[in-house]
Parts: sequence; structure tokens; C-alpha cells
Amino acid sequence: MVNNINYNYDEDNYDEECERVHSKREEYLASKNEDFEISFSGFFFVKDGVVPMPYEQCITIDEKGRVMLGVWDDSLRGRSTDSRGSFYDGIGGHYTLDSIVAWKPVNGTNVVARKIEK
Repeated sequence: MVNNINYNYDEDNYDEECERVHSKREEYLASKNEDFEISFSGFFFVKDGVVPMPYEQCITIDEKGRVMLGVWDDSLRGRSTDSRGSFYDGIGGHYTLDSIVAWKPVNGTNVVARKIEK
């Protein structure tokens, strides 16, 4: 059975309705261009010797301060003396714990975003 959907609109007010919808869209897009400060917490530091569970997806911070996403694999042994495993990304690259300062599991991560007032 096919449900017939009746799209009722008042032809006399059609232009006003289009303008209202357009205005709401512009307001939404403007809010997307605001500057935000984003905070993460609860990271594990590599220097403490804790490693993720095998195949755990993690947010990582490297020694240059870059935030990356990677999956931990303890079967990917690095070339370094610290060969406990490596993170690999979705494009075929991998990085060892030598280049990572901190990591945090993605699951259960809370992100705090605060709008920066200008």
C-alpha cells in the first residue's frame, strides 16, 4: 500500500514560508562558522607505560601536538626499541609509541566545546 502524502501549503504565503526557511538556514550556517574551544580530558600518557587494548580506536596526540585517530595493534611491532605495538590509521600509515605523547580511547570520550566570544 502506498501512502499518499499531501503537501499542503498556502499559495498566498508561499514566498513568506520560503523566506522563513531560508532565514533559518542562514542562521544555522552562521552558527557553524563560530570559533570554538574544544577540550578533551582523561588521556593516558605513554611515559606511564600503559598501552591500549588490542584494536582499540584511540585519539592520539603526537610530540608536535597534532591530534590523530588511530587503532592500536600490538602485533605491529615498530622499528624502535619500544616495540610494544603501533597505531595505524585509515590510510595505511602507522606510528609507534616513540612519536606519541598521549592517547585516549574514542569510546566514552566526552568533548567539551565552548564558544569563543569575539
